[in-house]
Amino acid sequence: MALYNPSEYLQKAIQSILNQSYPVKEIILVNDGGREDSIRSMLPANRKIRYYSKENGGVASARNFAIGQATGDFIAMLDQDDYWHENKLEKQLHSYSDIPCLIASPVEIIGANPRRVFSKNRRARLHYRRALRTLDQRKALLRGNFVYSSSPLIHRSVFEEIGAFSLQADPHDDWEFYLRAVFAGIPLILCEDRPLSTWRMHGANESGDLMKMLRTKCRVLRQYVHENDRDLRRIARREYASEAAKRANRLLFKRGKLSHFS
Repeated sequence: MALYNPSEYLQKAIQSILNQSYPVKEIILVNDGGREDSIRSMLPANRKIRYYSKENGGVASARNFAIGQATGDFIAMLDQDDYWHENKLEKQLHSYSDIPCLIASPVEIIGANPRRVFSKNRRARLHYRRALRTLDQRKALLRGNFVYSSSPLIHRSVFEEIGAFSLQADPHDDWEFYLRAVFAGIPLILCEDRPLSTWRMHGANESGDLMKMLRTKCRVLRQYVHENDRDLRRIARREYASEAAKRANRLLFKRGKLSHFS
């Protein structure tokens, strides 16, 4: 778990790991350059918790550091504001078929704005259900990331085969990693149609930085606009054009000034 000046939600996140019906081997917490005292005061006394501190490098950097410390066969991420449902790991492991893979499941979205939460949940459900009906998960993922970062369970060998999270794609490093995996032929197994994790939407989380999200989303899609497969190439180009237009619109009209992006 990557940490940076977490709120009181951290305690619920950690407790949701400790309460799993399938017990975890270890919980690796990485403070990515945030305040030490506030974090330590929220940590329960449990021998499974291993706490590290490092200089600030972003979420992808902290996740990669944690992976380097992990000793288990499976690795699962959990953001500091989110939490798992009690049977999350048990349900996902039930779908495992003895081959290196990623196992994902839907999320429940909560937050203070009922209208935004309803809309976000509806889009997430529709995208996930569409992916369940899609034979080629490369196409489903190119259309958008339906695998929230606190959802997947990843076999350790996947990281050994395709590498770690991309620092250049942060905060879309998770989506970039899933795309890299499925394009490398690694199976993405979708586990049932009921949420096993909860994603918390609020003004302070990184997903609120719209310009950064648009910039890195375009950076990820740009890698696939020259795919040999015609259908994949068409999807990538369509999604890239849509996101690039959103970026251009915001850059041109934000405060009436034109800004530069790369």
